[in-house]
Amino acid sequence: MSHLTPSGKWDARYFGPVPHDASYYAKCMLGGVLACGITHAGMTPLDVTKCNMQ
Repeated sequence: MSHLTPSGKWDARYFGPVPHDASYYAKCMLGGVLACGITHAGMTPLDVTKCNMQ
């Protein structure tokens, strides 16, 4: 358990580097889609409808 400090708490400084491979970027893309894509997919049609009503 090299990622634990003597106090037993997790510390990212001792965990090691994050590999930036295709899996890492796929996870980042999925996080972006879930965080922002769903909201934009729902709000854009409402905004278009609102603008067309003006």
